[in-house]
Amino acid sequence: MRSDAPVGGGAAGARRAIVEDALRRVAGVEVLPEIVMREVGGGRAGGDAGAGGDAGAGGDAGAGGDAGAGGDAGGSGRARLGYRTRARLNARALRGRVEVGFRAAGSREMAAIERCVVLEPELDALIGELQELLAGAGGGGEISLALGAGGLPIVDVLWRGELPASVWSGLDARVSEGRWAGARVTMDGAAAPATFGDPRPVFEGADGRAVVVAAGGFAQPSEDAATVLARRTADLVRVSGDSLGAIVELYAGSGTLSILLAPLAKKLTTVESHEEAVRAAKENFEARGLVGKIVCGDAEAHDPGRADVVVLDPPRAGAREAAKRIAESAARAVVYVACDPVTMARDVATLVAAGFAITHVETIEIFPQTSHVETLVRLARGGAKSAG
Repeated sequence: MRSDAPVGGGAAGARRAIVEDALRRVAGVEVLPEIVMREVGGGRAGGDAGAGGDAGAGGDAGAGGDAGAGGDAGGSGRARLGYRTRARLNARALRGRVEVGFRAAGSREMAAIERCVVLEPELDALIGELQELLAGAGGGGEISLALGAGGLPIVDVLWRGELPASVWSGLDARVSEGRWAGARVTMDGAAAPATFGDPRPVFEGADGRAVVVAAGGFAQPSEDAATVLARRTADLVRVSGDSLGAIVELYAGSGTLSILLAPLAKKLTTVESHEEAVRAAKENFEARGLVGKIVCGDAEAHDPGRADVVVLDPPRAGAREAAKRIAESAARAVVYVACDPVTMARDVATLVAAGFAITHVETIEIFPQTSHVETLVRLARGGAKSAG
């Protein structure tokens, strides 16, 4: 099965039902196109998935719970392990030692782990190494893991408390010896982070070339997920035409979608509020010789004007104000990438009330062993041009 193949039944069917219910109940849309279900390939098959807690509930690894021991691993029924190339952990110091883990399901308490089997092996191995590195620390914080330049690990730490000198020397040694690509530590209250090497995530983009992501910035949980989402988003944009006048992309991040959108229109405008992500997007464009207007600004406040297509990929809270601005604009079509079906449906209701109609809906399983789902929705004024 190819990495973006449609699937059906099982957990995939349940995810489709969640999205369909949100669109009917929250958006008030009675007639929907058939919802296409896709899964993201990658990872390994087989084995018990419940050794280390949930590494993928939502945009970051670690909303808690069990990682899938004995459950349905996704639309195909395969237990996909070792697929995540980034994760966010919690850490706490207890009597001179440090525990690392995820938030327990339905709680703010941390569930300590020794390993996480849905992480890439190189990142899974860091869990024990981090416990050793942070020994003697006081307080607690968050630790983001990803793969950086050369496929080497990167570590981004936000710490509230004290870190002994051994932590700083240990970080420096790992980077200078070439074991890690980079590390960054932000102490609570500090004016700026301490940086070792290059702490930015790097992965293969949907165009087959390296994409640099801002340190601490948003990215999908795996390269496969980022590729499928970017390609499917571009496919839905193409439904509006092969040579568009203007595309506006809101919540553009470091440009993981933008690199495929830029060639589709005479003018691409991207909007992102995170300054480091904007710099990364410009670097990604320059590396490819792409042209676009990359704006550092508030996506909620941006007027898309007469854009042929507006693409938006907001955080879990959705895009309430941005949806209102799109509704009031002369934009012809919208492609909405959503990680939360309910807030997506709320925003779709705003667009439908302004004369947009849903032409395409699809769910993409990028978090096996969980109930979370990524959704793509295309809308057009008057419902023109349904998507296949």
